[in-house]
Amino acid sequence: MADEKDPEFEQPDVTTSAKAEGFDATGADTGERAAKDELFEAIDHFKNAASILFGRAAKDPAVKTATKEAGRVVKQIGDAAEPVARELTKEMGRMTQDMLSLVERTRKRFDEEE
Repeated sequence: MADEKDPEFEQPDVTTSAKAEGFDATGADTGERAAKDELFEAIDHFKNAASILFGRAAKDPAVKTATKEAGRVVKQIGDAAEPVARELTKEMGRMTQDMLSLVERTRKRFDEEE
């Protein structure tokens, strides 16, 4: 019995079985290729549906009104934030100058001690 091979544990010939089962050069079988093709087809359908949806939404008066309102709100926020940003920039400039002055004084003191 030791000389007999159990067919359940035999390793198939990969090159023969690959050709017989329809594998391509990348190792994908026909089922995998079909699944990939279906996936890309589904993606195309999804893109088409999204295009139709956004096209219709762009024509919808409620969406147009909401878009205009959102634009108005964003402008108001920008107008309100501009003075704050200007003041913040000034303050950052002052802090940077203070830090540079401190570093310069420290460097001069260090040079004098040597």
